[in-house]
Amino acid sequence: MNAMPGLKASLFYFCFGLSVLAFLVVLERPEWFSERPATVIAATAAKAKAKAVSSEAQPVSDRRQRLT
Repeated sequence: MNAMPGLKASLFYFCFGLSVLAFLVVLERPEWFSERPATVIAATAAKAKAKAVSSEAQPVSDRRQRLT
């Protein structure tokens, strides 16, 4: 009696179950795939850029009042 076909089938179903489980977990965790800065320097640069862009978006009259 050869047990190899049964072992292959069991291994296949086990791997299939793990892949379905992984897929369902990934569906619940979309934040795992958002872009994040890899280092502290990159995070600091991103914050500085965001601050510069937000200050440029203000009306000209607001910027004049802040400068005086």
